Amino acid sequence: MSQDYSVNNNVGEVTTVRKQFRTNQMSLLSKATMIAGAGFIIIGVLATLVSMLIWNSLEQGNGVPGWMWPVAIIAILVSQIMAMVAFARIEKVSKVTIAILFTLYTIGYALGFGILFAAIQLSYRGSTGTYLITLAFAAGGLAFLVAGLIGYKMSDKAAMSMMKFIGMLSIGFFIVFMIFMALFFVSLFTSVFTNIIDKFWILLIALSTLLFFFYMIFDFTIINRIQAFVDLAEPKIAWNFALMFGFKLLMDLVGLVWNILILMLRFSGNK
Repeated sequence: MSQDYSVNNNVGEVTTVRKQFRTNQMSLLSKATMIAGAGFIIIGVLATLVSMLIWNSLEQGNGVPGWMWPVAIIAILVSQIMAMVAFARIEKVSKVTIAILFTLYTIGYALGFGILFAAIQLSYRGSTGTYLITLAFAAGGLAFLVAGLIGYKMSDKAAMSMMKFIGMLSIGFFIVFMIFMALFFVSLFTSVFTNIIDKFWILLIALSTLLFFFYMIFDFTIINRIQAFVDLAEPKIAWNFALMFGFKLLMDLVGLVWNILILMLRFSGNK
């Protein structure tokens, strides 16, 4: 009788641990998604405000000022590099430092996208520019949800195959990038490769778009795989992991939207 009670008691403890495991498993995923989503919304709102300020301060009908495109691109690229450096050291710095870097990263992206939004709106008549911006952000949000679903449901075998695919895709991107840079350098002295450069530019952005999408899937897959090590950990440790992956997901999402927007601009006739 006592043996049966002991067995039933152990089963009850195991059941309790499993319930706690499942609760925390969703908690880590929801925290990381919440951080990425909040950062994405903040960047979008701030970028819209910056765009409105620039739009109201410029005289309409005079076209796009020459400084807007390069400044927007430089601000976005610098912010992306800053985010990559911050993510690489996220486990070695304090939460205050992470908060400062996250703030600077968000402001940098907001300024870059805000200037870009204003330039796009000045480049098109009517609401075409606003439509392209909205469509790019909607496509990025949809890709985020799809990547989350695929990554969460992906098997171990499929995850390994995807890692190999990402590796090959990265090598392809690097090769195309090097060819593009070589052709661009040559184009400074001759116009022979102008059309070829344009095709390589489209291919480069397309490969970059695929990379960011599969990076998101991979990140969601990793979140799913580390649950067993994080779920029963202290809340502080769980939040550190959530912050790390939320920041990484935000980097992937913003990079994906940037590439989608560039492709949309290119195929809408704006080079």
